[in-house]
Amino acid sequence: MDNKFRIEESLRGDSDRPKLEEIYMTSFPADERREWALVERLADDPSSPMTMLKITDGGGRAAGLLTIWRFDGLSYIEHFAVDSSRRGSGLGSKVLSRVIKAEMPVPIVIEVEPPGDPAYGPMAARRVDFYRRHGFTAFEDFDYVQPPYAPGLKEVVLMLMATRDDVDPGRAASLIHRHVYNKK
Repeated sequence: MDNKFRIEESLRGDSDRPKLEEIYMTSFPADERREWALVERLADDPSSPMTMLKITDGGGRAAGLLTIWRFDGLSYIEHFAVDSSRRGSGLGSKVLSRVIKAEMPVPIVIEVEPPGDPAYGPMAARRVDFYRRHGFTAFEDFDYVQPPYAPGLKEVVLMLMATRDDVDPGRAASLIHRHVYNKK
């Protein structure tokens, strides 16, 4: 794989948006994602705390996306996905390392599927291990539920992880629920 890649904000009119939508829709189950049109609206709204980052390879082709929210001394990665043809190549690792460095000293929080839950299979443990290798700490003793993204979708039992172990998971959950899911 070409080691060159770029991370840049995906702005209104980005010709790679259809490819980013494909990556997004095929990478996350329906209960763990919002409608793509809403992702685009949030990304295109200058007053929104959410930014959509596009990952491109050395040839300028869209290879992944990352949505990040920034609020109240905390950054939250809502979605991070690399095109299925690029998984296992090290691209995701390099992107995450760069994003963590760019956000420092602000801690980053993520939601992950809990390992050991048969509903998620072995990939959940692999994802948690991936984030641990990048310095994330799992809040395994904190009960966390992702609210439904829309009527008709289910809430999802997930686990919070953060780049710093001094993050208060209750405060992080409250901020995420209020800003990302519009829950009070």
